[in-house]
Amino acid sequence: MSDLWICREQTASKPFLLEVPGIEIWTIEELCFYFYRSRDGLEDEVMGEPLFEWLSEELKLPRLAAALLQEKQQGKTTLWCAWFLLKEIGMYSEEELEDFRSFCYIWESKGEFDRQKMKADKLLLNKKYLRSIKAYQRLLDAKHPEGEDPQLQGAIWHNLGVAHARLFLFEEAADYFEKAYRQNGKEESKTAKETALAMAEQAEQACLEPPDQDWEGCLFRMREEYKKKVM
Repeated sequence: MSDLWICREQTASKPFLLEVPGIEIWTIEELCFYFYRSRDGLEDEVMGEPLFEWLSEELKLPRLAAALLQEKQQGKTTLWCAWFLLKEIGMYSEEELEDFRSFCYIWESKGEFDRQKMKADKLLLNKKYLRSIKAYQRLLDAKHPEGEDPQLQGAIWHNLGVAHARLFLFEEAADYFEKAYRQNGKEESKTAKETALAMAEQAEQACLEPPDQDWEGCLFRMREEYKKKVM
C-alpha cells in the first residue's frame, strides 16, 4: 500500500453489510481493503443502490457515490467499478492499482463458466457451504460447453463433496467424491470418498451410544479427523 491509512475518512453510524462473507463495513478504508483482497469473488449485487446510498449518507461521500452510479449506468462491471473506487480513494499504490487493473482484464477474458466457478470456490473458501453447493449445482445444471472437461467436472463434484462433508453430510459427500473420481481419476477424490464413508459409519455408531455421550466432543473429534484426511 502507498501509505498508512487509519480512518482518514468518516466512520459510518450504520455499517454496510456484505452478505457473502458475512462482514460489516464501517469505513471507506475497510471497503477498499475488501474490494482489493476479494477481487475474484465479488458479487455483482454489491455494486448497487444500497452501497451508493450508504456511501452518500453514512460516509458523506455523495460525489463518489454519484460517480460510481454513473460508471454502473455506463455498463461498467462490478470489478471495474471497484477499480474506479480504489483509484479515487488513493489508498493503494500505482503498482497495486495496476495489478488490480490487470486482473480486471484477465477476469473479463475468462468465460462466464470459469468466472462462476471461481465465485463458487470463493464461497467454499469462506465457509458459505450452502451457497457454494447451490453455486456448484447451477454450474452442473447449466451444461455449459466450458464445463464439459472431465477434470473440471471432477473438481466441481469434489468440491461439492467437501461442502457436504463440512456440513457433516458424510454419505452425500461420499457420493460426490465418487462422481469426482469417475471424472478426474484422482487419488485425492478416492481417498476423500473412503474417509467420508468412514466418518458416516462413525456418526452412525455415535448415535447408538448412551444418551450421556459427549456429542460436542464427538463432533469436534470427527471434524478434526476429517480435516486431517481431506482438507
